[in-house]
Amino acid sequence: MKVRRMRRVTRFVSEFVVIVGGVLAALSVDSCRQYQTDRGDEDYYLEQVAADSRENLRLIAEATALEQKHLDVALNLWEAAQQESPPSADSVGAWLGRRDGSWWYSDPRLRDGTVTALVQTGDFAQLLDELLGALQRVIDLIHHALGPAIDVVTQLRFESSREKARGIDRLQ
Repeated sequence: MKVRRMRRVTRFVSEFVVIVGGVLAALSVDSCRQYQTDRGDEDYYLEQVAADSRENLRLIAEATALEQKHLDVALNLWEAAQQESPPSADSVGAWLGRRDGSWWYSDPRLRDGTVTALVQTGDFAQLLDELLGALQRVIDLIHHALGPAIDVVTQLRFESSREKARGIDRLQ
């Protein structure tokens, strides 16, 4: 009777271990797959943000070039107005009425769609959390590596302060 009962218990425990092991393995595989998906999404997001940043730099460079044209025209106009015989009103009007776009103000429409979408979906917070976690791990590694040296310096400063305090006490 006891042997039979022991076999049942052993069988139950072994089946339980197999089931729990299978569930844990499935969770592990799912976690690994989710990690890979997150890394792929993260890479895609970073590529999009980088592409938007490159496009923004191009737009800003174009706007800066246009504004430089404006400054050049304004400087030339100013210098012409400072001459002994300033240009005629017709000349100034023709100069300012140019149709090459040099008097239109620059209005670069910067791309922020990727960052906006990341913020709205909460993915930006996830990226930021992961970045801050990585930064904290780096800080922990640095502290672990430099910890003994920092402790020695702190101890020396403390002892130096204590010695100074003793010196002040002696003078009083």
